[in-house]
Amino acid sequence: MKPVRKIDIVTANLYFDLLIEILPKLNRSRWLILSGVLRAQQNQFLRAMRRNNIEIVKVRRRGKWIAVLGKGGACVPLATQAAPKSEFCATLGLHE
Repeated sequence: MKPVRKIDIVTANLYFDLLIEILPKLNRSRWLILSGVLRAQQNQFLRAMRRNNIEIVKVRRRGKWIAVLGKGGACVPLATQAAPKSEFCATLGLHE
């Protein structure tokens, strides 16, 4: 059995339904930049992210669209992480 690989960052500009469908898999990433969600779908999308244990770091709005920066389950605080922290997570300084 292969070990689950950790991914530093995922960017996805996909339509709402597909993003909702793949959120459980995206949680394996340290960082997510997700777009393709209409403002009218924002609340439902953010709730789905929280249900999948993805921390919402920032939401940007432009016209009728939103983009979300999220922190997935693979990005944990330095004190509790056994392996060295990726440079990307450390550089952002978004640890708890």
